[in-house]
Amino acid sequence: MENTNTHFTIAAKDDLIADIDIWDAPVPGVYEPAHSHAYYEILVFNTGGGTHRIGNNIYDVADFDIHFVPANTIHELKRVANTDGYEIIFSEMFLNKIQTFDPKTNYFQFANYEQVIHLNAADFELFRGYFKKLTAYKTQSSLFNSVVALFILQLIQYTTTSKLPVNKIDLERNIRLLINEYYKSKPPLEFYADKLNMSVNTLQRKSKLLFGKSIIEIQNEKILQSIKYLLANTGTPIKEIVFDYNFYDESHFNRYFKKQTGVTPSQFKSTILS
Repeated sequence: MENTNTHFTIAAKDDLIADIDIWDAPVPGVYEPAHSHAYYEILVFNTGGGTHRIGNNIYDVADFDIHFVPANTIHELKRVANTDGYEIIFSEMFLNKIQTFDPKTNYFQFANYEQVIHLNAADFELFRGYFKKLTAYKTQSSLFNSVVALFILQLIQYTTTSKLPVNKIDLERNIRLLINEYYKSKPPLEFYADKLNMSVNTLQRKSKLLFGKSIIEIQNEKILQSIKYLLANTGTPIKEIVFDYNFYDESHFNRYFKKQTGVTPSQFKSTILS
């Protein structure tokens, strides 16, 4: 399966970030508290176990798993002892670069959706060559970046050709992509129905079947999850949150937050800090 396409030759630049961290077994259990970061992350598990919360979803960690975490997505990882594998990161600028080289492949559509890919041992072996090269080329930026690009391309090709229940998977994926892209502006249900080319009633029905809740409920969960993280873990000013999340003013934000949580943002922050 290893792709031999050679059109990727990416020069090393300070702002063109790609890197790899290798987890060597045996190691004790590792807990990474809930956090987010501006770069994209691929976690590759050779062996081991644990749980990985990405956004609102909790996934079991298993041998031969590949987990994809979009940029700015809150996630939390609990690895049991003797879990080994790789953590590959890359920046938005890196993704822009490979998208320019290969405009026919939609890298951002793939990268902006959380994914957990369960491979069998045979398929995992097909990817192992990339990990060996990434380890070998870690100090050679141009070669390393090119292998990362080819690895991402191979993942996209694998996920788009694997035998999954396409209709259901595609709709769920597209809904999550749209929410991840637009949730800060809090668009109405009609916006999502128009983007997905279906009626509001059909979207409501399908959303209930897929998620057990409405699109707007999922959107609100995403908004609150992100805002709660900012309030609890960063010094982001309220005025900045109001602007970034498209509230009219601080009063509008306070009313929205209290309606959703039962407390004001200040009360929530005081509870966390007490």
